[in-house]
Amino acid sequence: MEEVLKLADELGKAISRTGRYAALRAAEKAVESDVEACAMQKEYDEIARRVYELEKSGKPIEPEDKRKLQSKKEQMVRNRKIQDVTRAWADYNEMIIKVNQLVFQNLGK
Repeated sequence: MEEVLKLADELGKAISRTGRYAALRAAEKAVESDVEACAMQKEYDEIARRVYELEKSGKPIEPEDKRKLQSKKEQMVRNRKIQDVTRAWADYNEMIIKVNQLVFQNLGK
C-alpha cells in the first residue's frame, strides 16, 4: 500500500505542474476576484440547489424557480470569466479522465 500512496503523491504533484491545472487555478482566481461573477455563481448555486432538493423530494418545481435558474444560467454563459473557468474545468477533467483510464487499463495485468 505504501508504494501506491507514494505513486499517488507523485501523480498529484505531477498534475499540479501541468498547464491544465495552472489554467484552472488561474481561471478560478479570476472568478473569485470578480465580485459580479462570484455573486452570479452563488445565486445560481442557491437556485440550482433548491431545484435539486425539490426534484429529489418529488415536490413540484415552480415555474418561477425554473425561470430564475434558466435566466441565471444564461447570465453566467455570457460572463467571460465564468466561461474561462468552465472551459478550464473541461480541459482539466479531460486530463483526469485519461489518467483514470490508464490506471484502470493496467489493473489486472
